[in-house]
Amino acid sequence: MGQNVSKIKVGGLKILEEGAGVVSSSPKGAQRLRTGICSPLTRNRINLTFLAHVAGAFGAEAYSVFCTELAAGMTSFTLVKSNSAASSRVSLHAPVCIISLYPHDKRADIKGAFLRALAQARVMVLSLASSPSAISAVISAHAKERAVARLFNFFEFPSYATPEEFYAIQPPPEALVREVVAAYQEKVIKIYHLIEQTDLDLWSFSIPSSTLLENLGAALMALGRQGLKIPFLVALPGPEDRFICTFSTASHQNEEVVRLVEEHIPVIPPERQTPAAALFFHGPHFGDRYGIADTLMKALEQVHVEPLALSCTVSSISVMLKEENLASAMEVLSKTFADQSKEGMIG
Repeated sequence: MGQNVSKIKVGGLKILEEGAGVVSSSPKGAQRLRTGICSPLTRNRINLTFLAHVAGAFGAEAYSVFCTELAAGMTSFTLVKSNSAASSRVSLHAPVCIISLYPHDKRADIKGAFLRALAQARVMVLSLASSPSAISAVISAHAKERAVARLFNFFEFPSYATPEEFYAIQPPPEALVREVVAAYQEKVIKIYHLIEQTDLDLWSFSIPSSTLLENLGAALMALGRQGLKIPFLVALPGPEDRFICTFSTASHQNEEVVRLVEEHIPVIPPERQTPAAALFFHGPHFGDRYGIADTLMKALEQVHVEPLALSCTVSSISVMLKEENLASAMEVLSKTFADQSKEGMIG
């Protein structure tokens, strides 16, 4: 993107440094996410600062990426390795940072420009995940400055005009880590909102790692030019040096999605799951206390609901599931989490 092209105005940029990332693949099934990752971390009071998961796309395996503070990285890796099936593959990556752009109002063009910026910065991405308000990437800590510099070529921020101004107002990395490490436990977890969205398609694509950012970014920008929204997106390492990318769109847009994706992404034929639904949990405490993802997974297991995909980034958890399972999921989750918006307590 040249200097003469208009930049996209967004709210801000956030970087969480001093992190470790763990990549895991395991036999298909949401139970592996809970028993192999969420529950062991919860028992050891380890916070998740990022989580992306896809259950069983393109074969019998499920894929997960999560992040913790750097000091907990080796412990987290060891816990997951020891609680995984013999056929699972687990790897540790450190140091990493999580770079998030917000807000995007589910706009495909903002997500696409974010990925194109990272591609032009020649950044290797460990994982991508979105919330309703932000798009996040887990990258090597050593690539942070390249990524930030390129993002300023694509986006305009109200509080800082240059990377230098952005860095000048950032707290030291250790202060940011302290902000997201907490040890409290509420009997019933309080959230701001629990929002559902129906009539969605969930698409899964297998994309070569070498072209993930450039081609996926181009496809998303094309979708954005058609006014399409992307309520959910994750991407994480899959088999044979490829990434599994999963995102959702409104069901009535399926023909346009197929056309635009085929123009930009060299893929194994995409998988489409429909009808799908999404559940969005909005803060305040996601990302800064342990056990929330584990509580979520245990609740869904009670009603035999298996998420198709999941993301936890910034202050939200997003869950994709079959639409036929939405009612039972909402019933159990409304008893598990205290939705403050229904109690007149929104801060």
